[in-house]
Amino acid sequence: MIIYIYDIKNLQVVARPIIENYEEFKRNPTKFYPDWSLDNNISSEIEFNDPKLINGIIFEKTREDKILIDNKLELLQDGEIIEHNKIIVIPKPNGYNIQWINQEWIEVATLEEQEKILRENIINKTSELARIQTAGFGDNKLELEIKKLREKHMEITHELALMEG
Repeated sequence: MIIYIYDIKNLQVVARPIIENYEEFKRNPTKFYPDWSLDNNISSEIEFNDPKLINGIIFEKTREDKILIDNKLELLQDGEIIEHNKIIVIPKPNGYNIQWINQEWIEVATLEEQEKILRENIINKTSELARIQTAGFGDNKLELEIKKLREKHMEITHELALMEG
């Protein structure tokens, strides 16, 4: 069996003695590693890739530790940001072709895709309105939704024109 001896200051493996059992090592560590010191070393039956030390116990760093302690921001996933030294998850909004760009969710559908969706939504709402009115009921709320859809379409078209221009 191999025991991994770490330097407490930098948590690098400094020795890998081969032993019969871990209990024997614990009873007399200098027999297997002459430079052993409780002040400078810690041992483990596990070799950690990214160790961390908490209250004298050695652990493997989590993905969150690597991000927050080692500043490995490339490990952040879509929708995650760091705020006040914590990883915050921003839920992905509903929409068509939403992507995480520059730490925010952005709808990246083409103008044609957005127009198609808008037209489908308007047709569906108009059909629903016609069905309701045919049944003898009016619905101003539906008309307001259609107006909002058209306004949103105009905003999106304007934003895309600015981006392309």
